[in-house]
Formats: sequence, structure tokens, C-alpha cells
Amino acid sequence: MTLSVPGPAEALLREHCELQVLGEILAPERYREAIRGADALLPQLRDRIDEAALDAAGPHLQVVSNYAVGLDNIDIPDVYKRQPTMRSASITSIFPPAPSGASMSATPPRC
Repeated sequence: MTLSVPGPAEALLREHCELQVLGEILAPERYREAIRGADALLPQLRDRIDEAALDAAGPHLQVVSNYAVGLDNIDIPDVYKRQPTMRSASITSIFPPAPSGASMSATPPRC
């Protein structure tokens, strides 16, 4: 998660995963370093989710959520190629869900 979000979202996420809140909008290179190994991303409008960011997150990435109106910051074809679940405030789901059991893990996901 790039920045804290209003309401109970952060507390709910902490109940179910290891949550990292960056606390600031980072330059692209620093953002890519911060998301290495993430299972899920919750970027904001100024966080560019493109092939380089997806490569940095790595093969365990399962979910890309967007805390923004619209999807201008997300390279949809690059995300679609990897087929994580995609959620946004402006759409419910534009990609198929992850394969059955893909989110099952002995350790909490790193969000």
C-alpha cells in the first residue's frame, strides 16, 4: 500500500496479510524496489504499474488493486498477461480470478 487509506481498510488488511505502507509517493525506481516480492499491490494514481513494476514485484504477485479513479496509472495489457486479479474503485473485475488455490499460503501474503 502506497499511502494509508481512510476507513477500516488498513486494519482489515493487517488482519489477513503482512501489510507494508510506504508512507509516501516514491520515484519509480524506489517504488519498484519497495514492491519486490509482493503478493498484492495497492497503488495510488501516481504509482505507475507497468512491465518494470510487475517484474519487480515478481512471480508471486496475485492481486493489483488501484486506490484511484480510473486506471491511467496501470498498463492493463501488461497486467493482463500475468493475470492477477484486478480490482479498482471504478470497476469490479476486468480479469479472471487467480487459479483455484493460488492465494492459499502457509504464510500471510505480503501486501
